[in-house]
Amino acid sequence: MDKEWARLEPYVNGLYLSFETDGRPERLGDAFPPSTLRRLRELKARYDPDNVFRDNFNIRPEES
Repeated sequence: MDKEWARLEPYVNGLYLSFETDGRPERLGDAFPPSTLRRLRELKARYDPDNVFRDNFNIRPEES
């Protein structure tokens, strides 16, 4: 399925993480604009600095 889906990639913009099967960290950049991902990392650093909630597309806390 991933091989066939890759053929459609040039025609789509963004993704819905709950339906995504490709768990590579780079996929976060496809799901969130840079400013949004930066804000999510800031929030993660504040509320989950130990990265307890790291399953299903881990957003690492912003490093200070």
